Amino acid sequence: MARGNGGRLIFKSDDDYLFFLGILAEVARKTRCSILAFCPMPDHFHLLVKVSDIPLSDIMSRLLSRYAKRFNAVHRRRGHLFQSRYKPKLCMNQTYLLTLLVYIHMNPVKEGLVSAPGDWPWSSHKQILGPVHSSLLALDETLALLADDPESARRRYAALLEEKLDGFAPTFEADLEIPPPSPPPPVLATLDEIATELWRRAGTSIRALPGTNRCPKISRLRREFTQLASDAGHANSAIAAFLGIHPTAVGQYLRSLG
Repeated sequence: MARGNGGRLIFKSDDDYLFFLGILAEVARKTRCSILAFCPMPDHFHLLVKVSDIPLSDIMSRLLSRYAKRFNAVHRRRGHLFQSRYKPKLCMNQTYLLTLLVYIHMNPVKEGLVSAPGDWPWSSHKQILGPVHSSLLALDETLALLADDPESARRRYAALLEEKLDGFAPTFEADLEIPPPSPPPPVLATLDEIATELWRRAGTSIRALPGTNRCPKISRLRREFTQLASDAGHANSAIAAFLGIHPTAVGQYLRSLG
């Protein structure tokens, strides 16, 4: 989840919500992640994301930076839109996963915005139950969390929501057992190993030429090396030092590949 800086609004109009969901769909497609649930609200939003090979930090960076830039331009404001860093919560087991799924869609009720989840137009609730459909929600994957067939899954989801509505209280968030933070991903290969493999395949060393070299082949190899090194868990600063380039260039390489 991410919250507006100082509790300020991050969505002021229907266009803001629509633009945010449009960016989210594009980022999900480019990063090959699955959006299992979403719920933007006036001053914060919740997402349930299944990542692939691109880390969550990269996914969220793309989403938050693009949306903040657009929001600031439209509403003629400056400064940070979001409060510090987004807050990730690692989903450790099936029970916690279903708890999150219900919690995300109950959040507008918890915040007093509506009396039932179906009354909030910007969450994925109606896409799970129908009839609303879009390419943003990985609907088949979401339903598979609940049951083996779609109809059983929808019935179970509705029952879980009804159970929570019946016993709803402002302390609902206390029902969530937050697992410990996930450890950083292991480094899968050293920078030297990655560079050596590229050298073997391409016949050219990416370290043999200065970082300012503009040769198309070297630039292509640097981009490929940057992606492989980032996927292996190396920091942008370490990659930049290895290549002899500025850290911002590493970010540009990664964005061009996204």
